[in-house]
Amino acid sequence: NLDKTVGYGSSSQSMRYDWYDRTLDAGRCNNQSLGRDIALTPDNGVGVQHLWAEVFVKFSANFTTAAPAEWNCTQTGPALKLMHGFPQEGGGRFGVTMHQFDWEYDIPGGAPHLFSNPSPASVADGQWHRFRFEWKVSSARDVADAMERIWIDNTLALDLENIVVNYSGINLISLCRTMNQGPGVTESLWWGKVTLTSSNPGW
Repeated sequence: NLDKTVGYGSSSQSMRYDWYDRTLDAGRCNNQSLGRDIALTPDNGVGVQHLWAEVFVKFSANFTTAAPAEWNCTQTGPALKLMHGFPQEGGGRFGVTMHQFDWEYDIPGGAPHLFSNPSPASVADGQWHRFRFEWKVSSARDVADAMERIWIDNTLALDLENIVVNYSGINLISLCRTMNQGPGVTESLWWGKVTLTSSNPGW
C-alpha cells in the first residue's frame, strides 16, 4: 500500500506492507507472502556483477517474526525474508532473513549462516533504520573474489570477502518475500527509500 501519512526524510509517503492478524486463520503457521520485486537491466545479458543497495525501512514497534507460543507452530521456524538479490541463473540468492533473535545471510550456492549484532529487536522500534548491502559474484568461474557485506545502521554486521560465487550476475531484487508464520496481531513495515547502483557509492 502507498502510505501518504508516513515518509522518510523530506518525503511525505512510503510503501507499507501489512501482515494481518492470523489468529483465526487455519493456515496461521504457514507462509504469508507479501513483497515486491525489482528487475535489473542485465549488463551484457548476464546480470549486474557488483551491486550496492541502500534501503531505509521502519518496522512497527510490535514487529516480531514469531507466532504466539500457544499456537505451537512447528511447521516452519519464525522468519521474515527481508531483502534478497537473485542471480540470473536462479538457484540461490544474496541477502538477509530476519529471525526472532538473529539474522540469516544467504550466499548463492552456499550454506546460510547467522549473525546477531545488532539484534532484530533493536530495529523493531517504530523508527527508521538504514540497511546497506554490497553483493559481488566471482569475476570468473572458481575465482575467490566474490563478496557479501551487510550494514545495519552504522554497524558492519557482515563482512564476507574472497569467496567463490559461480553465478554470472544479479538480475532481481526482492523487497520481502514471506513471513514464515503468524503474526498474532497486525504488524507493518514501511519502505522509505531504496537505492540500487552498480557504481561504488563510497561507503
